[in-house]
Order: sequence, then structure tokens, then C-alpha cells
Amino acid sequence: MLFLYDYGDEQHFIIMVKRFVTYDYDVEYPELVESVGEAPLQNEAGNGEFQQAFSTLRELDTKLSESTLNLRNALDVLSSSTKL
Repeated sequence: MLFLYDYGDEQHFIIMVKRFVTYDYDVEYPELVESVGEAPLQNEAGNGEFQQAFSTLRELDTKLSESTLNLRNALDVLSSSTKL
């Protein structure tokens, strides 16, 4: 199941329902039974660490997009020059 957390930041997680259990009034739900990987940064007011990470990811995405465009242009030029 795809779980969307934080509609503003679009954080997606894959979760798996392993089983349904009888409700236990002594347990606080939902109960996390397993976690894999690092937890994402939380977008807390005044948390510059989150904004810094988000800005860095945006810059990397922009550079990747530009590199992809440059590669496509180079391939187009190469392709058109080899067609005789």
C-alpha cells in the first residue's frame, strides 16, 4: 500500500499490512512493528535543517534535468550528423 504523508511535501512510503488483529485496549494504536531505513526530516517551524535539505534536493534535481537535456541535445546532434 502506498501511504502519503504530508500532503505539502509529498512524502510517500510503502507500507504492508501483514495481518489484522483483535483490538487490544492496552495498546496505543497505530503500533509500529518494524521500520527500515532512516526517517525523513520533519518540516517543523524554524527547522532550518529541513529547508536546507529540501533546497539541496531541488538544486540536484535542477542539475540532473539540465544534464539530461544536454545529453539529449548531444545525442540529437550526433544522430543527425550520422544520417547521410
